[in-house]
Amino acid sequence: MINNKNPIKFLEIIENHIEKIIFVPIDNQKNSFDPQELYQLFKKKSFISKSENSLKNAIEKIPEKKPLFITGSLYLMGEFLKLNSQNKIIY
Repeated sequence: MINNKNPIKFLEIIENHIEKIIFVPIDNQKNSFDPQELYQLFKKKSFISKSENSLKNAIEKIPEKKPLFITGSLYLMGEFLKLNSQNKIIY
């Protein structure tokens, strides 16, 4: 998520619908939140929260047949599409 957004308000909208959230950095976006910062902010919530050092690592840890919801930034979605088009991930 780019750091001009309010992550608390954003997650209030979806928190009752998620089981687990993984915070990742957004490549080449110096104005994004640090994943560890977001993890610390939400670690006491009812959902499981984790921090990973890349989107690819995070996706690899998601069990098969579990829904995947990528949100927070269009930059992050672009990163997912790029990884997927290079066959670096299969989901």
